[in-house]
Amino acid sequence: MVTHKNKSVYTGQLYQCDLHAVRHSNSNDWWVMMVGYKNNTFYRFLVQQDSVFLYGTQDIGPIDDPGAAAL
Repeated sequence: MVTHKNKSVYTGQLYQCDLHAVRHSNSNDWWVMMVGYKNNTFYRFLVQQDSVFLYGTQDIGPIDDPGAAAL
């Protein structure tokens, strides 16, 4: 059942082409991980049959900015 059609679960910028999905241990749902744009924040989404939740964030490692000049 969809209660909020066309409503964004996240409105910030995410790094393009960096999406990872893993099947949940219940074999029905999926965990989707996405990386923030120009930061080291990973966003965890729980994708269920009828809904998507932003389940939390985690900052991991140094900030990866592929556009930055090498020192």
